[in-house]
Formats: sequence, C-alpha cells, structure tokens
Amino acid sequence: MSKEKDTNGHDFMLDTVNIKIRHPAFVVLKPELFDPPLAIKRTEDIPPIMHGKNLYRKWTQNTSTTERNAGVSNIALTVHRRFEENELRHYLHVEFNVAKLLFGENLHEPRQRHLGRVVEKLIPRLRGMGVSATEAALRQAGVTKVHFGKNVTLPYPLTVQECLEELYKADMGERMQVNMRDYLDADDMREYREHGESLHFHTTSRQIVFYDKLADIEKGRGASIDKEKMKKEKELREMLSRQTQLVRMEARFNDQRTVRRFMSRLLPDLGDKPITFDILFDDALCRNALLRVWQDIIGRPANQLAFKTAISPEDALDYFITREVGKKSNVHTLNHTLNSFALQQIVHRMGAKKTRKKFSKVWSSKTCGTRLDDKLRDAALTLKDLPPSRIIGIVGNDLDLFKPYGIDGNGPGLWHPGLDIIDL
Repeated sequence: MSKEKDTNGHDFMLDTVNIKIRHPAFVVLKPELFDPPLAIKRTEDIPPIMHGKNLYRKWTQNTSTTERNAGVSNIALTVHRRFEENELRHYLHVEFNVAKLLFGENLHEPRQRHLGRVVEKLIPRLRGMGVSATEAALRQAGVTKVHFGKNVTLPYPLTVQECLEELYKADMGERMQVNMRDYLDADDMREYREHGESLHFHTTSRQIVFYDKLADIEKGRGASIDKEKMKKEKELREMLSRQTQLVRMEARFNDQRTVRRFMSRLLPDLGDKPITFDILFDDALCRNALLRVWQDIIGRPANQLAFKTAISPEDALDYFITREVGKKSNVHTLNHTLNSFALQQIVHRMGAKKTRKKFSKVWSSKTCGTRLDDKLRDAALTLKDLPPSRIIGIVGNDLDLFKPYGIDGNGPGLWHPGLDIIDL
C-alpha cells in the first residue's frame, strides 16, 4: 500500500451513523457478550400462542469501558427482533462515529475514498464484539440515522461566541425550536437567550447544532456536546493556539423516515431504492447536505434581514426610500417604506424568532403568518444587494468551498499518520 501526504480534494464529514443489517447477513459468534445473551430463534420455534408485539425483543452491547479509556472509539450494537410478514426477523443496528473509528478523533475529516478503510476497520471491531458481517453487508447496510458535520475556522479576532449569537437571531418556523445552551455538568444544563456555548435548532427527529469544537474537547463528558472523548482529540487541541476559533456545524437526522425524506431532496432519482451506507460516502452528497441545511437557515426572508451586515438607521432608511423613487408618492408608499424600515431595524436587533413571538402575542396566526412573511420578504428583497454580516459570510463560504480542515485548508496544518492512506 503506497502512502503519501493527502493534500488534494475536498473533505466531507460523516459524523455519527446508524446502519442496519438483517439476519442472516450478520452472524452472532458470542451470544454472551450481549445484554441479555442473544439467541436468534427460527420462526418455526415460536410457540403457537405467541404473536405480534409479544415477539419483540431487544439486545444491546457497547464497546467496553476499558477499551474506551484506552482510546478506542465506541461502537453501539442493538439487535431488534420483530415479527413481520408471519416470520421472525432480526436486525442488527451498528452505531458509530465514522471519523473517530478511522482517525481516533473528528477534527480531521474523512473523504469519499475512505469508505473501504472504514469497512476494513469495522469488520474486526465487530468480530471482537462477537458479530461477523461481510464487507458487502456493511457497504449495503441500510441507514437509519446520519449526522453530517463540518469544522469551520474563524479568522482572528472573530469568535465562536459571536457566530452563535448571530445565528441565534434565526427563525426556523414553528415546528423547529431554537435555544442557546450552556453545559455546566451532567445535572446542570442551563438555557440562556444569549452567551450560551452551543446553539440548537431542533425537532423530535432533526437537529442543527453549532458549537465551539475546541472548548467542547476540554470539557468533561457530562458537560459537553460530544460525549465521546478521544485521547487524540485532546492531543490535537494542545497543538493549537488558544486563539484558534473552530465552530462546528452538525446536521442530525435521527430516524429512518427523516433520513429518507431529507435524502430524497438531495437525490431526486432515488425512487424506492434503499439508502445504503456506501451511498453516503460521496463528496458531493455530503457537501450538498450541509449546504441545503445552511440554505434552509439563511434563505428565509426574516433571517436574511437578521443576518445583514450592520448599517446605520439612516443608511437603511435611504435604501427603502430609494426603492420608492419613481413611484407615485402617496400614503401607501410612505407606509410601505416605514413598515419595511421598522421590520429591518427590529429583526436585526432582536432576531427573527423573538420578533415573531412578540407579534404573535397580540395578533392572529394569520396576521403573523402570511401577511408578516410577505412584509419580511419584501423588506429582504429591497436589501438584497446588502451583504450578510462578515461572520455569516465566512461560514457560508467555507461550507461552499468545503476546504479540508487541517491540510492545506482552513485549519492550522494539523496532520497525523491516520491521514496517510491514499490507496484504499
């Protein structure tokens, strides 16, 4: 296997994934390693009185604490037994962090051609947990959860805190909640409207998270976003300047239905084909996934107003007045100018979500829905030539370029032997 320093191409990030394999594509070698001990029964062994939900069972196993303390990445195994189409079916779910399995940390980011290496590492890890699965079975395993992520370096003197506070202005609609959190310890998680250490947009099945990656590495397990602490991450953190500011974006899709709905937007020709592990290992797909999520944030008219670069009230008013030049001057154009100016000032200072909440306490959902959206859209269109704030522009540009973090990219030149592999 030839090796050289890998300096070409774009990085992408598959963070946590959960893949599903149906028996007999996997074989249990050591039933006693599961809790409870796993015995796969055949359909004909079912007592006549048993049926349906009574036949559901679950067995679990995680990488041992001893191994994790030694720097081995965690793999969580869950076997579900279900009664489907008049037969017992056993499904093995394998959940792991792709980058940590490959590199022992997730500051560096895997690439499309690393799929073979990931599978190569996964097979003996599973065998050590008493499970055998072929390369083909792993590559073709169905995906039930996927977290996409990217590390973005902010140039001095910008800080992750400034980035989070700017993004906190966003409104992602009624179904997606937004909050800023400060993690102190496992039993004391506080939410702040400002100055928190992580930003969460979330529903029950989907999350968009931004946080300070380097500060998170230094926290204890109970107080951090990323609970799986790796020795190599701490070593790499020590190599970096204390002035380094690294904001991490993660787009998390936490169940099979949500994964499919989102992936169908990215792969219009997907049809009824299953979403398999090897499909995810595609540079363009992972890049487009994060860009689509980012566009969902910055593409909303209210958020466009919130994220615009700061200008004086006088300059903002001039923008709106100029728009009305050439039109018939009457009370309607004056009201239009005043409405747009007021919305721009309020949203830029208070944020889109908070602005909408204040209005909704007084006016109906119809008034604060369609009508308010129309006014926000019109104001955003007027200011379309005004660029976003510097920090929003930097994050968006980095996601678009998808430069590799750590090697000839937006990072400080980090490198370690895990990135040497070129012929997989």
